[in-house]
Amino acid sequence: MQTDAFIYDTGIITVLKPGTYLFTYIVSFPESTEVNTTLALQINNENVTGAVKTIRMNTSDGPYTATAQAVRTLESIASIRLSSSAVIDISTGAENTAASLLITEL
Repeated sequence: MQTDAFIYDTGIITVLKPGTYLFTYIVSFPESTEVNTTLALQINNENVTGAVKTIRMNTSDGPYTATAQAVRTLESIASIRLSSSAVIDISTGAENTAASLLITEL
């Protein structure tokens, strides 16, 4: 998505407008998925305290949804991304969203 306030390019959202924002991520892991990773919301390549989650799932586990949020004030242009410490395959059917990152200006 590209607006006057954001630019999206290859997994990174650049916030162009200073202000206070609520950042929320939601990642859905389907059942029977093996995962061992740490998800982290990052601002300018720095993990955001309170928005880091370690996920460990076995193929015998049911579905799991990881979510975190943080409010931060940006003083200048900032790069936002959701990172994973390991490559993960969270493929779902076309009717499902596997991961989302929501940015709301407060």
